[in-house]
Amino acid sequence: MYPSTQLWPVRGLAKATVVFLVANLLAETLAAVAHYQRITLIDAAFDVALDDLSDLEDIDFEAIADNELLVMLADLGVNATFVLAGIMFVVWLYRVRDNAEQMSTLPQRRATPWLFFGWFVPIVSFWFPKQIVDDIWRASDPRGRRPGVLMMIWWILWLVTVFLGNASARVAYSDEENAMAIRVGSLLDVATYPLVVVCGVLAVVIVRRISALQEAGAALPAEAPADV
Repeated sequence: MYPSTQLWPVRGLAKATVVFLVANLLAETLAAVAHYQRITLIDAAFDVALDDLSDLEDIDFEAIADNELLVMLADLGVNATFVLAGIMFVVWLYRVRDNAEQMSTLPQRRATPWLFFGWFVPIVSFWFPKQIVDDIWRASDPRGRRPGVLMMIWWILWLVTVFLGNASARVAYSDEENAMAIRVGSLLDVATYPLVVVCGVLAVVIVRRISALQEAGAALPAEAPADV
């Protein structure tokens, strides 16, 4: 039931979480541009080398060096904003989970520590976080409705982008002197970018939707809990 006690405020924390999620998407955009430029520079260098093995002066080594710096800074920005967005998302999860437990008697399938550890523990990280967010959403909805396809799409995209991101890093750093390995790693980064954007946008939608449900629920009088 909706409690007579005051719920934790979520609007400010939700806005901060959205800001960091958007910042990560902007960093991902810069990184995708930098990696695409790296691909074109490597291709151009290969073309020159194949045309005339004795004359490599036409290769723009200065542009390659500048691009390497840009890629390094862009990837650093992606990693930094990803960590910050992740921290804010987990902090927001703790807040809305606490509210959800007050708002409804619907069960929360995972204990509180899993809000953090569920993202990192092997095997269970494939489904624990989604269950946690699903349960928070349902408990926050006055009618106890499940989140539906939106949550499933977000979670599938999350798993896919994590897998592709790890694959890209493994390929690119398997042989840092191998231009082809670096190119393939950058190609994976660029190919993953559209999925990252959709996943990030859906994460923003989820944060805003759950927060809005809890704000609306906090304004309602006490009522019987939704049926399981």
